[in-house]
Amino acid sequence: MIYSSGNVPALASNPPDYINDRTFGGFKVNVYDQSIELLDVPFSNGYSASVLPVDDIVLFGMSSATGVGFYGFDPAGGTTSMDPIVNTQGDPSVILEFE
Repeated sequence: MIYSSGNVPALASNPPDYINDRTFGGFKVNVYDQSIELLDVPFSNGYSASVLPVDDIVLFGMSSATGVGFYGFDPAGGTTSMDPIVNTQGDPSVILEFE
């Protein structure tokens, strides 16, 4: 399974407002079934749509209407935090894990 963020251009304003438009969502991609599922992750602007699977949770770095920071998605239960589990001061554009 691949977890990704993706742009939904139909959600953009005209003309686009790249800071305030929330056009990037979280997706689960199954390459074997060739299917893509929209996850219940708050939509974000394009500057902060980052993804990192860590252990049994998938972190999404989002700048959404409910907050700016890291949201958690639980693949086993299919649930998402509707508020950031970690707040950030700026848009979380990249998430990296160091061991």
